[in-house]
Amino acid sequence: MLGRSFGEYVNGSVSYTLETLNIFDLRRVPEVDAAGNLTGAIVPDPDIPEQVVRQSELGKTLTSSLGFSLSRDTRDFIFDPTSGSRNSISLEYAGTFLGGDNDYYKVIFDSSRFFPLWREHVLSIHGRVGYAIGIGDKELPVGERFYVGGINTVRGFKFGKAGPITSTGEIIGGNKELYINVEYLIPLVPEAKIKWLFFYDIGRAFDDSEAIRFSELRQGAGFGIRWISPVGPLRLEMGANLDPERGEATGFIPEFSIGTLF
Repeated sequence: MLGRSFGEYVNGSVSYTLETLNIFDLRRVPEVDAAGNLTGAIVPDPDIPEQVVRQSELGKTLTSSLGFSLSRDTRDFIFDPTSGSRNSISLEYAGTFLGGDNDYYKVIFDSSRFFPLWREHVLSIHGRVGYAIGIGDKELPVGERFYVGGINTVRGFKFGKAGPITSTGEIIGGNKELYINVEYLIPLVPEAKIKWLFFYDIGRAFDDSEAIRFSELRQGAGFGIRWISPVGPLRLEMGANLDPERGEATGFIPEFSIGTLF
């Protein structure tokens, strides 16, 4: 990666990625025809998402991509901001002319804003929108799809569950994502940089054939503790699905992470 600053707040970077993906050892089951009779063939388990099966049929694939990003960051402190904002846009392009097997592009816009309130309380608002698509007859690789749900996207949902899933509950991800996180942070032990937080998240990933619809966004809310430790931010958060659909779990889902924030 190569980066450069353009003044005090603006930064740009260019990166190159070379990645190999090999999906193998899928569960196999006997094939059954419409009448319920065994055909003698052995096929992938029907519970495995179709795009994963198609990706495995390609064998080992190579992705060669270029990335470009531009950001403006006015936060007062990267790991524990109380004021300022960060806005960024990134573009990734993978093509066979770069020596890989995949052709796709991905665009992500990310924005965060921090508002200082009374007694060192802080309100933060973060949003992200992303779009990715395969070029020509190439599909978007499974690993490049958007998986919304979990501590870094929409809390109250397990990883990828706030997005397209099969009738059997398998996560398939989307080629579009939109989510917003609102947090209210309260000092608990100011000297140790330990804070309470209460949050509300809304968002979803959408499949290739779906349009982004605000009426279909999923919602989660909860609370947690955050410690800006010497090894990085530690997060322990409990989120609940505010509008569970049939078959979805209710109650709080505990999550933990280290070293990353929005």
